[in-house]
Amino acid sequence: MVSRQQLVTLLTVVLTLCFCQMAFATDSRLNSMGGDSKFLTVEDETDVLLFPSTLIDHGNLGLMNRFSSTSGVAQGEFGFHYTLNPNIVIAMYGGNLQSFRYGGLGIAEKAPIQDVAAEGSFDSELHEQANFFGAFGLGYRLGDLKLGTMIRIFRERTTVDYGLSKSAWGPMSLKLDLGGSLQLGSVVLDTALGFQMGFLTSEPQGEADLEGTGHTGIDFRARAFIPAAPGVTLIPYSAIYYVSESLSVLNPTDGPVERKYEGYFFSADVGADLKIEPVRDVFVYPGFGLRYQTNIVHEQIVDNVTSTTNTSIALPYFSMAIDARVMKWLDWRLGAVQLNLINKTSTDGIVFDTQQASFASANTGQSNTVSEIRFTTGFGINMGDWTVDVNIDPSFFTDGPYVMTGQRTPWALDASLRYVW
Repeated sequence: MVSRQQLVTLLTVVLTLCFCQMAFATDSRLNSMGGDSKFLTVEDETDVLLFPSTLIDHGNLGLMNRFSSTSGVAQGEFGFHYTLNPNIVIAMYGGNLQSFRYGGLGIAEKAPIQDVAAEGSFDSELHEQANFFGAFGLGYRLGDLKLGTMIRIFRERTTVDYGLSKSAWGPMSLKLDLGGSLQLGSVVLDTALGFQMGFLTSEPQGEADLEGTGHTGIDFRARAFIPAAPGVTLIPYSAIYYVSESLSVLNPTDGPVERKYEGYFFSADVGADLKIEPVRDVFVYPGFGLRYQTNIVHEQIVDNVTSTTNTSIALPYFSMAIDARVMKWLDWRLGAVQLNLINKTSTDGIVFDTQQASFASANTGQSNTVSEIRFTTGFGINMGDWTVDVNIDPSFFTDGPYVMTGQRTPWALDASLRYVW
């Protein structure tokens, strides 16, 4: 039986959606708290995608997440968790989010994709993207040890049958995550290790002109929850990610390799958040961290070989998030992140000088320092077993509601719907 308060809340949500233009994109609760490190330190059901071992703690729920309607075609994902018994939980996900991108390390930007696309073989906007195809997860409890695994598939493929020949384009990626959680006294430790492998097909009318010869990656994540004082928990975390891939552009007439590209990406985050509960149902998450990222692309065109290195260092970054229950049915959230970035770009190599008929070095470099800051806000509506989380577009406060101003700027950047039984 729906209570009067729940009915009023539901009508409020419906009227809000009618008066404002919404677009669902990503997990809204964490985005409204600033994102970044909060995806590692704030506990909720989305943990299962980063730490599969936490799946055992999030059984019996259904959710719709990251839904978008801006393109006129529904995009997003849905998930289902089911508790088989107190020690086993399974999960299934489906969707069509554009997540994996072959050539995303900067290779596709450097490779003359537009020349190949002119041949009608490869569309860099469409065919280097792979949609989220589906996932399966398993969580298992063994005493104080929690184990979990998550397998995800990303795929995009277009095939045209010309009768005598066929054309096919598109990438595919597989992602396997293994996780373990252990409680040592009052300390809880979560870890996860991920592996990924990607493939690329580009065969216009049966003849390859782009060849993805490898995309492999490995990542590691860890966090710990350490009681520091009454109402205060220290949450140190780390996240390391490495991926490499290669791409060859072939001559469409005789087949030999014209250009080769190899790319490497490395990222490391280390930091700590505090989870402070000054009063009941009000949580404050201040934190800081260090981040190092580097992206190296090697390019070979005949005898010309160059390497471009892009490095970004955050020394340090700061964040603050607040999650407060202002009413029994309403949660309000705020977030802020500041990044102090040192960016460097350098190019080294040997290029053939046609005027001098000899090879010459090509070395350039530049750097800059910037400070970025981001503010976010959002709310959650609780209706019994149902929860709606919304991340508000900051421009809503300047442009006003769509029904009054006619502004096409979305009122909400993203939202999610969850049901727990």
